[in-house]
Amino acid sequence: MHGYSDSNKGDLAIVVGMVQGIATTRPGAGIQLQSVYSESDPEFDFHHRFVRKMGVKVQQMAVPSPYVDSADQSRFRNVVAVRNLIFSACAEACARLLPPLKGLLPRQTAALDAMRGSDIVLLKGGQYIYNDQRGLRALLYLWRILHPIYVAAGMKKPVVMLGQSVGPLVDDRGRRMTARALGLCKRLVVREKKSQALMAELGLQATTELAPDFAFLIEPKRPDAFPATAERIESGRWLGITVVKWSFPDAADPQAKRAAYLDAFTEVAKRVHAKSGLSMALFPQVTVQHHGESDLDLLKQLAERLEQLGIPYVLVTDDLAPEELSYLYGRCEVLLGTRLHSCILAACAATPVVAIRYQGFKTEGIMAELGLGDAVFDIGAMDVDGIEAAIHRSSESRARISSLIEQRVAGFRKQLIEVLNRVLPK
Repeated sequence: MHGYSDSNKGDLAIVVGMVQGIATTRPGAGIQLQSVYSESDPEFDFHHRFVRKMGVKVQQMAVPSPYVDSADQSRFRNVVAVRNLIFSACAEACARLLPPLKGLLPRQTAALDAMRGSDIVLLKGGQYIYNDQRGLRALLYLWRILHPIYVAAGMKKPVVMLGQSVGPLVDDRGRRMTARALGLCKRLVVREKKSQALMAELGLQATTELAPDFAFLIEPKRPDAFPATAERIESGRWLGITVVKWSFPDAADPQAKRAAYLDAFTEVAKRVHAKSGLSMALFPQVTVQHHGESDLDLLKQLAERLEQLGIPYVLVTDDLAPEELSYLYGRCEVLLGTRLHSCILAACAATPVVAIRYQGFKTEGIMAELGLGDAVFDIGAMDVDGIEAAIHRSSESRARISSLIEQRVAGFRKQLIEVLNRVLPK
């Protein structure tokens, strides 16, 4: 459940890791991915181009996202989304509770039939069970995310949450909604200790266990379909960079915070190039449009600044699979990563990482598990001196850090296979 866009390479890496893990532990098992995107979205097929190549059947969820385009956020768009959500919820209820109407609601019926015919329902890993704001919109989002658990439980299907960071949950209503829904799950597998502690606070410790993110099952692979990019990265010395087009929702002046974020990257790049001679490799880890924007927009601004400063760089815009990104991150001396899964994919290739935390506690938790807890910085207070020092330490100790990461990742992979062997039907 809860498939997202393949243009978000982190979410894609989670799905690929899960599919590969299931294929390893349960050869021949059929897999269906239900997407948060509506099949009425004109980009539905593009959103799932990589997953379908793996032989996975993809369909929309019975109650998909009410946003069916990538336009800029607006009051009118939100009103339309509420209308779409009400329609989808009513259609799902009719298809589920009134069999004579099933033929009139083919998408909802197909999604429900797939769930009804399954042996187990898995909630895809990531971080999407949260309400980080108060108000009706946040609660409607949380209801939509949790609703499939009730549907599956009503069908007597075992539900397992795999590789989640849960939260933040900013109000009591959101906490009660989450505790009630997750209490119906057979097993809750969280990917860092703060989520584990939150599950205990919600009274769910008996069914909770800690395991790594499923993207750690990704094995690096050279992007042979893009030889020019591979050869360019292989032939240089690079500081890899990923960014996030973050909205800074808690800031008094979000535009000023976003400007400071970009200024900090520019200054770090300038200092690192001057001291160590590294060039900059810019990777848009997420190119799916969210409220009309993507990470690529911000990287293009950074590229313009590097051009003006005379700092050599490459902006990688090829449509790469997670294993191909991992390979390229592996050719960088260090990755300065804001997107969590760029950090994970770099770790899969044993590359030292300096991480920028931007949402919840997922980044600091996973970096701590990698033994890199002292190389995490907050997006709201970009510590240029600290980031620069961490990059130089990582570069100077690359062999030692790479060996540490390699050992940790090997242990993570073994643990993930053990988790799947426990939770999947025989």
